[in-house]
Amino acid sequence: MNNIIKMNTHKIRGGYLATYFRKLNECGVRYCVLRNYWSLPQSSGGSDVDIWVHEDDVEKTFRICEETKTECGYHLVSRYGDATAEKLCFQREDDGVQFDLFRGAIYYRNRMFIDGDTILRHIHDYQGVCVLDDNFADLIAFLKEILNNGKCASKYVAPVIGNEVFSENYLKDNLCNFSPTFAEKIYLFIINQ
Repeated sequence: MNNIIKMNTHKIRGGYLATYFRKLNECGVRYCVLRNYWSLPQSSGGSDVDIWVHEDDVEKTFRICEETKTECGYHLVSRYGDATAEKLCFQREDDGVQFDLFRGAIYYRNRMFIDGDTILRHIHDYQGVCVLDDNFADLIAFLKEILNNGKCASKYVAPVIGNEVFSENYLKDNLCNFSPTFAEKIYLFIINQ
């Protein structure tokens, strides 16, 4: 009977993701998908899956990756990274998925950008997948774009500018790895549009 189940799972497109998220939830892993989650758990919607995992659950997560790979008939075709983040790519003949897995926090140039406790405060369920609150995800994308490029495309600015969620207190509470002055300047930028 198990062989029949495995063969059927093998033929389901997106079988890795659905199985993987089910196993993460069953094992009590603290995680969240950071963005582009609307087609999960059946598909990644053509993009990588950016996922954060609590520092105490990283090894368990890698074990689940291995179990899911075996159960669903995928192969690990690449894995590289460092102590802060890893890229993992799984493929089989008819499907593939790539994860950008952030370990314990979100880093920018090896410095903690957003800590795990802050991330945990912004997680909610979407179709059985733990995901990051859209407003907080938009703020992170906006800041990372500015830090990485020194400028920001309008697709990152539009969700943030004028957004009333981003009060000065909200920014200070959630950008605790930045100076209070930085949070104040971001707040003024947001309200002045």
